[in-house]
Amino acid sequence: MQNTQKQPQLEQEILISRGYRISWIAFISMLVITILLWVTSPDPLISMMDVRLFALEISLAGLVSIVMARFGKPRVGVGIILFILNVTGILTALVISGAGVAISAVILILTLSFGSFMFTPRGLRYANIFAIVVSVFVILLDVFEPFQRIPNPTPIQTWIITGILLIVYGVLIVRQFYRYPLRTKLVISFVIVSIISLGVITWMVTYTLQQTLRESVGTEFSNLSSSQRDVVYNYFLENIGQLQVLSEIDYLQDLVEERNNSYTGSTNEILGAIQNVDNQWVRAGDNDPLILGVISDHRAQNPLAFQLHEFKEAIPVNTEVFITDQYGATIAATDRLSDYYQADEGWWQAAWNDGEGALYISEPVYDESAQVTALIVSLPIYANESGKLIGILRSTIIIDSVYQYLAETQIGETGYVILVDRDGKLLFDPRADTGKVSELPPDFIAKAIKVGSEHVQEENEGETAHYDLVTDLQGNELIVGHFTLTPLEEDEEYPHAAFYSVSQEEIIDTVNQLGWTIFLRQETNEAFETIPQITRRILMVALLILAVVVAAAFWIAQIIVAPISHLTSVAQRFGQGDMNVQAEVETSDEVGTLAETFNAMAEQVQDLVGTLEQRVTERTRALATSTEVSRRLSTILDERELVTQVVEQVQQAFDYYHAHIYFFDESKQDLIMVGGTGEVGEIMLSRGHKIPKGRGLVGRAAETNNVVLVSDTSKEAGWLPNELLPDTRSEAAVPIAIGENVLGVLDVQDDEIDGLKREDADLLQSIANQVAIAVQNARAYQAARRRAERETMVTSIAHEIQSANNVDEALKVAVRELGRALKTDTSVRLATILDGKGAEKE
Repeated sequence: MQNTQKQPQLEQEILISRGYRISWIAFISMLVITILLWVTSPDPLISMMDVRLFALEISLAGLVSIVMARFGKPRVGVGIILFILNVTGILTALVISGAGVAISAVILILTLSFGSFMFTPRGLRYANIFAIVVSVFVILLDVFEPFQRIPNPTPIQTWIITGILLIVYGVLIVRQFYRYPLRTKLVISFVIVSIISLGVITWMVTYTLQQTLRESVGTEFSNLSSSQRDVVYNYFLENIGQLQVLSEIDYLQDLVEERNNSYTGSTNEILGAIQNVDNQWVRAGDNDPLILGVISDHRAQNPLAFQLHEFKEAIPVNTEVFITDQYGATIAATDRLSDYYQADEGWWQAAWNDGEGALYISEPVYDESAQVTALIVSLPIYANESGKLIGILRSTIIIDSVYQYLAETQIGETGYVILVDRDGKLLFDPRADTGKVSELPPDFIAKAIKVGSEHVQEENEGETAHYDLVTDLQGNELIVGHFTLTPLEEDEEYPHAAFYSVSQEEIIDTVNQLGWTIFLRQETNEAFETIPQITRRILMVALLILAVVVAAAFWIAQIIVAPISHLTSVAQRFGQGDMNVQAEVETSDEVGTLAETFNAMAEQVQDLVGTLEQRVTERTRALATSTEVSRRLSTILDERELVTQVVEQVQQAFDYYHAHIYFFDESKQDLIMVGGTGEVGEIMLSRGHKIPKGRGLVGRAAETNNVVLVSDTSKEAGWLPNELLPDTRSEAAVPIAIGENVLGVLDVQDDEIDGLKREDADLLQSIANQVAIAVQNARAYQAARRRAERETMVTSIAHEIQSANNVDEALKVAVRELGRALKTDTSVRLATILDGKGAEKE
């Protein structure tokens, strides 16, 4: 009776002692944190609700808790600490962004550690629920940012302090863990494991997604910058193509050739005469007959000039168009030129190209008076019939329209295109005054041009499109895709004909000689705006999962602990001498088994202990074998190897007499043996052993899709004996199936009666299920490989056919390649068909 009275008093003294200890820890630790924040904070005050004041409040709450413990109310004091802690966490999260995870970690750890020491199970449950709600709230504030808050001014200090607190209270929890009730241990274990697992998984998924999205956006920028190349190419192809059409007009070529033929005397005499005309040209007035004879827009006076005026009027992008003969003399022009003789000009010499002819494109030049940017294009004129180079056609082309095309490429609010030349000089920037240096750093522009011009063969297989993350001169972080127009690595010969002045390849290569680089830039906060959204969603899902796990932890702990508590009470009564007590079997799991074992303990304990180790060993071996088979099956894609591995593993692991596998044939009527163990298995395979569907244990298992287990084969009427396996005494046929689709049968035989039991059948069924999945995967893999091989063959043949120069060659290629693919001799015979008049026709 006296001991009964002293028990509550002792418990109260222990409770007060814990309350003192917790209160002093809270008071001292928070006071130290307050001092650290005050010393390390960069600003005198963060806001009206200073975080340092929040830490001081918790410290003062610890002081109040000390007083409450002195007055015999330690639970009230600790409750005040936890309440102030949660309220302070909410206030801090409302003021500061980026500290939600740290706040929630501190709240959860302190609530679990303090509450487990001081509160009743019911009080601890309420405290934990309140802490979880507060933690989720402060994290959601960081995830969704519903309103503007102050960025965390001391992120490093925050995590350092949080880490110190977690270490201190983590050590405290570990040291006192053995004292906690089982329910508390389970809840803490569930929560800690869940937080660590979810934290690692969330970080890995978020990091992987961020890297993937960044790479995806970067690749898109590279591709977009590359696509702008087509804008430039199309512009030059269109305008130079129009000039080319002009140069290929028959009568224009005839007039130029006629002019060349009009000269008499030696080359020096001709050039001397042209030089005299050039001198007269410079001195002549605008109305001089010499000038008018070249630039007149009257057809009768100069049909060539008339044609050029018509061309300029039809295509106004050409501001100045004229033609020279083979000696460089101007024979027709739309405007008066400064010189009559052009052969001493660089553009003329480049287009003449020592009599071979070539396309020439100059660098763009900004015309201040006309406020346009233009460049010079000159191309050769060839004789109509002979194909001889007879003159040069030159035009000054305005390229502002191509700039306009580039300006129309807009990505969001901050994404646009700029263009620079080979020296890094800005050619076009839709958001900068002409002539100003781009906001991209010059060293980055130089590096991009160098990377593009060198092709980066080793890493990008000749592609010149790339992307980089860079900070511009204003400090904005950008993602920049860039593509450099680079010349061909080897000089190519371009074919010319009397009607064909330049090829498209030559136009593109000449454009590439300009060495322009296209930059597509956008601010990263806009380009990667989906990353924070995805991160928020991932965190939200993680929080929901964590909430479900915590709720499940409480529920599972209650389910697990309740029958254990009852069993403990029964065991205590049994230990006190009540031998008639019986444990109530409340569940069918391990706890229920324990209760049944306890009830039979008196007469069966020795048997149970004797057989328990053997059963555990056998079960462990079975599970280990199943795991090993599953591991090996997951790595095998060859069906034959898979079957061999299964039968050998099953036979060796359990020392069965024999094991083999049957698969259905295509008609689904016969089960063909595809694998067996030992010499007997090889003999049966060589004989093509098979069993009809429905016959014997194997056929019955395949037909019914159910396990057929025979403990004594001598008593089984439908059992089919095998002369090669005379010692078979028990057999289990297990269907290898996926759902209702039976693929085959795993058949195992033993040389002892009852050598195969229901446990063996269940384990074999598990292995058979794994085999079914592995076989399905192997067959799918082989089918995919065969399909890929066929597609590769078709693609190769199509490529060879497309490379053919004519129909005959294409037919020959097709027949030859089909012969190779089918491994047979093929041939093609082409016949010439004569029409009724004896003439050949196709």
